[in-house]
Amino acid sequence: MIPLSYSLSIDMDCEVAGVELIHHNLILVTIYRSPKGDMKAFFEILEKLLSYIYRLNKQSIICGDFNVNFLSCDKNQEYLINLICPFGMKKTILEPTRGSKCLDNVFTSLNTEYTAIVVNNHVSDHFGQIFTFTVDDRQSYLTENKFKNLTKINEDTIRVFKYYLSKEMWNEVFLQNGVDGSFNSFLNTLKYYFDLSFSFNSDRKHSKSLRNKRPKVEWYNPDLKSMKDRLDLLV
Repeated sequence: MIPLSYSLSIDMDCEVAGVELIHHNLILVTIYRSPKGDMKAFFEILEKLLSYIYRLNKQSIICGDFNVNFLSCDKNQEYLINLICPFGMKKTILEPTRGSKCLDNVFTSLNTEYTAIVVNNHVSDHFGQIFTFTVDDRQSYLTENKFKNLTKINEDTIRVFKYYLSKEMWNEVFLQNGVDGSFNSFLNTLKYYFDLSFSFNSDRKHSKSLRNKRPKVEWYNPDLKSMKDRLDLLV
C-alpha cells in the first residue's frame, strides 16, 4: 500500500497514506483533500485507489478530511457518494465535523459490527471521529488456498460489474476483422470483467495475470457458436 500511496498523492488535490493489517485482511487508508485542490483530479485519484483496494479482496476503511460537505446535496457530494458506494463502501459519519458542515468521514466495507461517533477534542477546528469495530481473530489462521476460486454475487458486486462495463470503450471489439473476431473479443472482455467483479481468487499469480491481460474464453462451446450463427442471420 505504501508505494501506491506515494504514487497517488498529489499536493493539495489528494494526499493518501495507507497501511495493510495482513493478519486481519484489512486495509486502512487516510485521505486529505485541500479545499483549494482540483476536484476532478481528486475524483480520478480516488477511483484508482478504490479499484486497487477492491481487486485485493480485502476489507477496508477509508477516512479523512475530504473537504466535501456530506450533509449537502451539491454535485460534488453526490458524485463522491456515487463513486464510493459501488465498491461496497458505506458512509458512517452523519453529523457535522466542522461548524454546520460534515467535511470529514469514515467509509468502510467491513461486514462486522462497528460504531462511529463525532467528538469535540478541543484541539482543532474540526471535531474528531472515533470509529470502533470488532476484529475476527480467526482470520489470522486463514490461508490463501482456503479462499481460492470463490465467487460472490450480490448487489454490491453487481454494481461493480456494471460500473466496469460502463467504463469499457469496446475498442478491441470494433477493431477486429470479421464477426467471429469481434464476437470472441466481446466474450473475452465480458469474462474479464465478470472474473474481476465476482471471482475472489487469492492466488497472487492469478490475480497479477488477471490485471495484466484478459484471459481467453474457455467456455466458448458449440452451443454458443450455434447461437452466434443464428444471430448472424438476423444482421
